[in-house]
Amino acid sequence: MRVVLCALLLSGCDLSSRETLVDETRNVGRFRLLETVVRTTTIHDPIYSRTYEAWSAGEWTTLARTEDEDSTTVADSTPPTVVQDHLVVFLGRNVFVLRPDRTVAQLTWSSGLQLPYEADSKALRIRGATWEVDFAVGDEVITARSDDRGQTWRRASP
Repeated sequence: MRVVLCALLLSGCDLSSRETLVDETRNVGRFRLLETVVRTTTIHDPIYSRTYEAWSAGEWTTLARTEDEDSTTVADSTPPTVVQDHLVVFLGRNVFVLRPDRTVAQLTWSSGLQLPYEADSKALRIRGATWEVDFAVGDEVITARSDDRGQTWRRASP
């Protein structure tokens, strides 16, 4: 078996397959949110490629493109919402925000907050330039704070 697999790999044979798992548009307030999730199966762990786009003011804006081994979709997460005219998409440890000026803010697992893998984004609060996102980790709540409208983030508690 190993010899056959090595021969296939060396010959340039592609052992991966792609499957579209989600290609769905949903209405969120005055916005339309398009989620596309494609799973690529390889000889290793599957890879999930996601694209999130929002329709607003007659145009599509890309909120995020992600690729990792996490199979979480919008349907598995806290529902998307509108907070003070900002479209907010929660996706496990990630939060994507479309501001009224159509720029995008992101709080992702790689933002340096050292969030546990099982952290689940639950809420966004906006008070002027100060934004706070709550993450549930079991019975604990971890809050991340930005004092510059979502440009930089720090862990506020605990």
